[in-house]
Amino acid sequence: MTKRTLLDHTVDYADKHGYSTDDQEDLHETFIECLSEGVVQSDTESEHRGYDVRSYVHKVTIDNEERHFKTFDYHITGDNCAADMDLGMPKLSDVEEVFPREVVKVIYE
Repeated sequence: MTKRTLLDHTVDYADKHGYSTDDQEDLHETFIECLSEGVVQSDTESEHRGYDVRSYVHKVTIDNEERHFKTFDYHITGDNCAADMDLGMPKLSDVEEVFPREVVKVIYE
């Protein structure tokens, strides 16, 4: 059986609840606001004058399977908003599925 994609899952949810499926930004908002079960990792990818670009990994359960999806957003450090600065808003098509990788850290005391 083929795994359902995040796009399939998001469109199904949006259709059932009467949310817009007109564009990828609307679908990204549905993913973040309705389907995300929480952020499991966040990092600052780059810092700019007026904003930082941050990546977030969200946990989403699709067909009873816990999966993880990485996206980005802006942390605005000034008075403007992302639209005022002509920053491209995240789209569902920008989201990628990611998988855990264990990193071991050795500390000597």
